Amino acid sequence: MSEAIVRTIRVLALGGAALLASTSSNGQTYPTRAIRLIVPFTSGGGVDIVGRIVAQKMSESLGQPIVIDNRAGAGSSIGIAAAARSVPDGYTLIIVSSAMTINPSVYKSLPYDPVKDLTPISQTSVIPLVLVTHPSVPARSIRELVALAKARNNRFTYATSGVGNSTHLAMALFNYMTRTQMVHVPYKSTSQKNMDVISGQVDLMFGAVPSTAPFLKDGRMRALGVSGKRRSAVLADVPTIAEAGVPGYELVSWNGMLAPAATPGTVVDRLNSEIAKALDHPDVKTRLAAEGAEPYASSPTEFAAYIKTELAKYAKVVAVAGIPQE
Repeated sequence: MSEAIVRTIRVLALGGAALLASTSSNGQTYPTRAIRLIVPFTSGGGVDIVGRIVAQKMSESLGQPIVIDNRAGAGSSIGIAAAARSVPDGYTLIIVSSAMTINPSVYKSLPYDPVKDLTPISQTSVIPLVLVTHPSVPARSIRELVALAKARNNRFTYATSGVGNSTHLAMALFNYMTRTQMVHVPYKSTSQKNMDVISGQVDLMFGAVPSTAPFLKDGRMRALGVSGKRRSAVLADVPTIAEAGVPGYELVSWNGMLAPAATPGTVVDRLNSEIAKALDHPDVKTRLAAEGAEPYASSPTEFAAYIKTELAKYAKVVAVAGIPQE
């Protein structure tokens, strides 16, 4: 072997060692500056609140600020696309909702691939929905509601926050599993949807626990069942829809944190550890519970698998609901 080749091999070896050392060092020292957390919804909404609660505690532990960047629009697609295009260095993260796994079935084309363009870090919370009615609806249980809907030729109306929204898909799945066909009334805002159910203009709806709890407390709405596997700690006396008469029913809203694809594994692991630590903090648990959210940490691998499962589930629900792609 010539001396020139030996010198080349040594240079390459030294370069590789330096690269490995640099990568290791980056993983150990990260972060060294502020982190941007994209929230693909408006400020003050459920995802924004959860993101800020978790980010604040992570910031304290990481020793660097986490700056919230609200990028709302197109059912969260604008913010997700911005995250997917960002430099994969761990300094841009995004917190998403289940809308990320609904959008591929609702929109014909998206400016990102939810599996290929993002790196899952961890889920952060699960937010069950609650099926509520106006007090004038005589049903006081899920079984009674189904029986009445069929007896009245499905004349009951249900409000949602828009076509393809999780509240719409929750009801579409309920209709499918109970063989009912209650009438959909979509709204552009959650507040208007709530007001029309409270006034009795619409008979029922699925709503997030935080936004409906005050109306349940003062008797302006009646709760029949929650959409998760377990009862909500906020509404402990309300059964799950599955236990109340629709076995196997489950559809929840969830949040989770991701980074651009190709973000270094050492950084992803560090962030995963920090999210789990934040979610286990008593203060975070209390604040999330006040929002009707249940803390839920997962490994990157578990979260990736869950995203694929959710994509497949919503594809079926959208098809059943007959929602045309936009």
